Amino acid sequence: IGPFANTIEDIAIVLSVISGYDYRDATSYRGKPEDYLSKILERHSIIGKKFCVIENFFKDGIEDEVKDKVLEVLKKIEDAGGIVEWKNIDILDYSVEIYYIIATAEASSNLGRYDGVRYGYRSEDSKDMLSLFMNSRGEGFGREVKRRILLGTYVLSAGYYSAYYLRAQKARSKMIQDIKNVFEEYDFLIAPTSPSLPFRIGEKTKDPIKMYLSDVYTIFANLVGIP
Repeated sequence: IGPFANTIEDIAIVLSVISGYDYRDATSYRGKPEDYLSKILERHSIIGKKFCVIENFFKDGIEDEVKDKVLEVLKKIEDAGGIVEWKNIDILDYSVEIYYIIATAEASSNLGRYDGVRYGYRSEDSKDMLSLFMNSRGEGFGREVKRRILLGTYVLSAGYYSAYYLRAQKARSKMIQDIKNVFEEYDFLIAPTSPSLPFRIGEKTKDPIKMYLSDVYTIFANLVGIP
């Protein structure tokens, strides 16, 4: 979930409302709600704070306009007294691969409950239980959801579980540790949110790989638990 708002304060209010465990949602975070608004209002100067810029995100694939805007922000941070340093975090070069193995596996597992009986869409054109399952899932899920279910089922299958899913989880554990190490030295991580400017609706839907690469700078935050 990523709230949009005009101010940081408004985002903090929304986050405060949606944070914590929801007993109706088995996949929600089992933590206590947090008062993000009070944290935001207790503002402190950034003088002396250390900002780590993820250097490997600025090498290949980033558009000049995006890079220039981030550099503008870094200049403002330095002018305000912050300390900006650049650091290469090697494991993040594999975040897209790690994420889409784990995310599709979770999609395959979590969406198994949508069978036309207990949850969601139910096909009206079914003659028996098997056709109910098949038609409901075939008609109810869109192309991208089906793609992720198929990929996830593949990486979780007996012959490929160790080769893909297990290795991705091990790589994720290393990523978590590497980011923890960075935060022992720095107060903030800075990265672009997208390698490109916004594209037109439908422009990249025929190339899912390009769409997935749009997430390259943000998905590591979800993987390590700091979205």
